[in-house]
Amino acid sequence: GGIIQGSQFEDCNPAIRLDGKEYSSNGQYNKVIGCHFYGPPDSVGVEVTSRAADCKVALNTFSNIATENWVRDNGEGTQIFGIWI
Repeated sequence: GGIIQGSQFEDCNPAIRLDGKEYSSNGQYNKVIGCHFYGPPDSVGVEVTSRAADCKVALNTFSNIATENWVRDNGEGTQIFGIWI
């Protein structure tokens, strides 16, 4: 899996999309750690699709984005923790 760490995203929708392919491990074990997301309230910070598995979204900050849009999780086994405003 890949790691996106310490990055800043402004006015993106979604800022990050964790996705995968059914026949490979591209969507497994990806991590988004310590990033800052700023955008319009209706934008999505991190989107985890149903083809992603065992991803981690941790210790990120979200500004000016509606709480329900911080992480949109449709993946399997996603760990989400330590999110701050």
